[in-house]
Parts: sequence; C-alpha cells; structure tokens
Amino acid sequence: MSRQLDSMLQELDTEVAPSRDLWPAIEKGLDRSPLPAAPRRSWFPWAMAASLLVTTLGGFLGGRLSSPDPQAPLLGALAQIQQQHEAQRQRLVTRQTPALVQAGTTPGELASTEALASIRSAEQELFDALKQQPDNPELLQLWLWVQQRELDLMQKQQLRHQRLQQL
Repeated sequence: MSRQLDSMLQELDTEVAPSRDLWPAIEKGLDRSPLPAAPRRSWFPWAMAASLLVTTLGGFLGGRLSSPDPQAPLLGALAQIQQQHEAQRQRLVTRQTPALVQAGTTPGELASTEALASIRSAEQELFDALKQQPDNPELLQLWLWVQQRELDLMQKQQLRHQRLQQL
C-alpha cells in the first residue's frame, strides 16, 4: 500500500497552475489607494465616559461618607462650655470653708442644697438634649441660663454661710 501511495505521489504535478492569469488583478489592487481604516468601535467612547463617571461618583460619595459630622464643631463647643462651667463650679467649691461643706442642717441650707441638686439635674438634662439638637438656640440659651443660676446659687450659699460665721 505504501508503494502505491509513493507511485501516485510521484505522478502528481509539483506545481499547480492557476486557471487564469492573476497578475493583472494583483497589479490593479496595488495601484489603488489603501483600504479605508476599520470603523472605530462605537462602544469605546461610552466605556470611557462610564468609567470616568463611576470614578467621579466614587470619589464624591467616598468623600461624603468619610467627612465628619457637620454638627461636630457645635458638639465640641458645647463640650468646651461644659468644661468651663465645671471649672467655675470647682473654683466655687474649693473656696467654700470646711464648715460650709459639712453644713446643711438648717432649713434654709437644706432648701438651697435641694435647689442646687434640682438645678444640676436640670442642667444635665438640658446638656443631654443639646447633644441631640446642638443647633437649637433656645435650648442653648436655657442651658446657659441654668448654668448661671447654679453658679449664682452656689455664691449665695457661700455668702450666707460667711454671714452666719461672722455672727
């Protein structure tokens, strides 16, 4: 069988001639201008615009999500006011005499001590409410007013005690 194939292969022509002369068509094609460029893909500009939009929105939303609370400066100011009030309260407490700290047995002293406790409770409730609504001006004014009344009451207690000590 292999001898048959070998003999058949030797009988075949080594060159295949075209059925017609192809050179005139090839020369004609070479003389023509080059083929027009392939049309651009119509999706490419849209893909670029979409990626730019996604990047911009991602940066914007990422910046908004990581930005601090707009009320944070107000809360910081409230905390600073609270600290200043506490410092004023502590100054008044340290100026008190030991006898005043141990006092509170007379009806007037008991009433002012109860009033002071009530004012402190109200001041704390107002401060907690201000943490929820730091931009409420009426609440802020009321809180500051209560703080001042607390300091006034503490000063009156000290003056009353000093007068009692002098008698």
